Parts: sequence; structure tokens; C-alpha cells
Amino acid sequence: MPDRAVPWTPPGVTLAAIVAELELEVVTDAGVDLATRLVTEAAVNRPALQWAGYSEHFPVDRVQLVGSTELEFLGHLDEAVRLERLEQYAQLGMPAVVVARGIEVSQQATALARTYGIPILRSPLRTGELAGRLNWFLAMELAPRAVLHGGLVDVAGEGVLIIGESGVGKSETALELIRRGHLLIADDTVEVRRPTDHDLIGRGPGRQRAFMEVKGIGIVNVRLMYGVGSVKPTAEVTLVVRLVHLDEGRDYAAEPDELDVVGVSLPLITIPMRPGRNAAILIETAASDVRARRTLGRRDEVDGRRRGAPAVAR
Repeated sequence: MPDRAVPWTPPGVTLAAIVAELELEVVTDAGVDLATRLVTEAAVNRPALQWAGYSEHFPVDRVQLVGSTELEFLGHLDEAVRLERLEQYAQLGMPAVVVARGIEVSQQATALARTYGIPILRSPLRTGELAGRLNWFLAMELAPRAVLHGGLVDVAGEGVLIIGESGVGKSETALELIRRGHLLIADDTVEVRRPTDHDLIGRGPGRQRAFMEVKGIGIVNVRLMYGVGSVKPTAEVTLVVRLVHLDEGRDYAAEPDELDVVGVSLPLITIPMRPGRNAAILIETAASDVRARRTLGRRDEVDGRRRGAPAVAR
């Protein structure tokens, strides 16, 4: 499998997946199959302007989030106006409505939802917390992504993606890093997602996250060997290290120092491997250098703002 993988974006996330992840109560499915209805927008909408009677530019593809503020606004309207606004709102069409704080849903609202095929879901969480969890889950599930052959290790807070040719020692290097106190995210296969324009989140496939395959030994359980604190479900990918077999005639100084991963340019370090070389120490040094440079860049940006100068470009 090549270092570069073709990015792809899921067509949507099902309401059933949202219900399961956020442990939502289904007030009514409105006759809709939650396992097939897709949400295609990562953002959510709170119906303020729509319930005030303004429906232009309505984000029809977004999940609608309703809290106490919206319902208190409805409560101040005359009953006839309230029902009219609710019906106009339901006619706009939307994937679903999620009600926060465990608020009771009126019979009129439930009837309209069933008429227009809009599932109503409910959560006991406060509106702000629910919005944050829902937004992040949708952002992750709808993010562009790619699957790469390699390993991912959290090295002192830096997500280091280790790639390279087959048999070059990727798993052995990752195992040495774990032995030195760093955290395993994934071995052999890494799924990288881009929930924002600049962030990359990496993780391993399913139930294999705590296991590694080491040539000559077989499958090892990292959690069992080094404790529960030796593994981690996800990490932000900030550095790529490519391990290559040593070639004396190759000019490693001319190697690319950046790699595009799902549309984000990451620093790339190429390490030629030879017998006895401890790549783990070099990776620790590289991760520390990346962290220091980023910290220095933020400090320069803050200093520039204090002086009234333009911020340093990220």
C-alpha cells in the first residue's frame, strides 16, 4: 500500500448512528427508518429566525437543535400563531429535531412531525453540551479521510505517523517508543480524518487498537504488556516519519520535508535504517523539535499582536 492514500468523504451519517452515539431517546421516528436517513451537514441549526417567521436561507440539511430558549420564545406567542409557525417550520423539511434538557414535546409538535416525516429525538443534556457533542460527532463522521499503511504513536503529545516500506521496521520502532513510555494509537493500519481545515485525527481499526504484529513473535497485546495507560484511542497527527532502507548512494538531504495527508501539509522526516540504529530516539527528538517550533510560533504570534504587528501566518 502506498504512503499516499486516496482521500474520500462519507455520503452521510445515519440518524441511527447519532442516536446510538449520543444515547438519544426517540420521541417519534415519524415513520422514518433511522438506519437509512442520512445527515450530510456537520453543523447543527437552532431555529430562532424560523420560529420568528423568517425562513429565507434555511439550512434544510442540518439537524435542528431545540433548547429551553427556543421553547420559551414559542410560549410567548399566541396559540394560533405558535401552531402556524410550527407548521411552516415543519414544511421546510429537515433530517431530524433534537430536543435538549429532556424537555417534554407537545402533542401538536409530535403530530406535525409525523405528518411531515421529521423524527424527534431527545437528550437529558444541557443545550450547550449537547450541541458540542453533536457537532464534534458529525464533524468526525463526515470528515474527509484516508487509510494509510503504517503506525501511529503519541510521542510526548505529538501524533507521529510512521510510514515506510514493508519490512523496514515500523512496528519494531513503534514498540520501542511504547517501551519508552509513549502511547500506541494504531499499528499497521491508520485511518486519518480531517474534521476541520487544519486538524488531522488518527485512529486504528476497531478492536485491534491494543494489538501489534511483531515479526518473529506474532501478535502482542500492548495493553496487557505495558498497562492500560500505554494505548490511546485517537491522536492529532502532527508529524510524519518515513523509514527507508539505507541506500549509500541516496541523497537524503534532498528528500521532501512535507507530505500532504488528506489535504493538510505535515512535516516529513526521512530516516534511513541500518542495523543497530535506534530510530525511536530520533523520532523522540523530531517530535520534540516539532513541538518546540509550534510553541515558538505561537509565542511569536502573541508577541506580534501585543506590538500591534500582523500575526505570524500559521
